[in-house]
Amino acid sequence: MTRMMRMRAGSLVSAMARERSTAAKQPGSVADKLAMEFAPLAGARDAALALVAALRAGDLAPTGPMGWMDVRISLVLAQESIARASADRPPAERFDTALKEVLWMRAGGMGWGRIAFITAGRNRTGAGIPRKGGS
Repeated sequence: MTRMMRMRAGSLVSAMARERSTAAKQPGSVADKLAMEFAPLAGARDAALALVAALRAGDLAPTGPMGWMDVRISLVLAQESIARASADRPPAERFDTALKEVLWMRAGGMGWGRIAFITAGRNRTGAGIPRKGGS
């Protein structure tokens, strides 16, 4: 495992730990919590809530219905991907594109760690390019 892969895996683990530690402090459903967290990217809380519901039900995801953690991880990876991308498009359009890319990679059979590695290295020359014959 490369240094970058360890860093990405660590950030995912810490993000999941933060969610668990704050779950008892925040009222509301899981969908509400995710909608509040990703509302700035989706444009509004209602839009984020609709996005979370669509991912959860499998209406939007090419992977089919997703669990809560899969929904959160896909949104975090899309968020981090646009944070590193150029600002030549509006944030909502970049988020939509990044989320679709993450979801299609997942539907193609990639694990979250591999997707995180690829999206993290997208803006660096030679990084994030899959090696032949493995993951």
